[in-house]
Amino acid sequence: MAVGAAALSLACFLVLPLLQAISQKAALDLSLVPMQTAELPPPPPVEEEPEKEPPKEEEPPQLDEESPPLDLAQLEMALGAGMGDGGLGGDFVVRIQGLGGSGDDVSSLFSLADLDQKPRPVHQPQPVLTAALRKKMPAKVVVLFVVDQSGRVENPVVQSSSDPAFEAVVLAAIKQWKFEPGKRGGQPVRSRMRQPFQFEG
Repeated sequence: MAVGAAALSLACFLVLPLLQAISQKAALDLSLVPMQTAELPPPPPVEEEPEKEPPKEEEPPQLDEESPPLDLAQLEMALGAGMGDGGLGGDFVVRIQGLGGSGDDVSSLFSLADLDQKPRPVHQPQPVLTAALRKKMPAKVVVLFVVDQSGRVENPVVQSSSDPAFEAVVLAAIKQWKFEPGKRGGQPVRSRMRQPFQFEG
């Protein structure tokens, strides 16, 4: 038993330096280093956006001259009354300055509603359609023009068109038309006309 106690004592004395060496190594691995810290500056204040001013309303454009009010006959023509049959119709313009044409009073231009006798067609050649135009049908072209005191067509212009390809043949045909002029007070006068052309497919 004394031998066992001696062996145990010897083992403790041998293990003790080994434990000290291990603990010293661990102690050396850990080292505390003092650090300096700095405080962060406070965040900048949030700037509020200035309120935007509401946009100013633009004034509507001003007309140079006021147009005269339409009478009842002109209003009916403007709304297209009596145009459903495809025949001749009158425009609602009564007087136009500087439209041209022959006549003593260039500014006298009457709508059909103002006439005692409406212009009567005497010669009305129809538009000549090419094969290419026939393939594009149906189409509709509405032409405005003036019938002068001698019954000739002046200043034909296209008011509306469903296909611009038809406009040239329509204008060429209507320039050849002849009328018995419209009359007011028994005298031939210049009058404004409106003619629709309907090309059915």
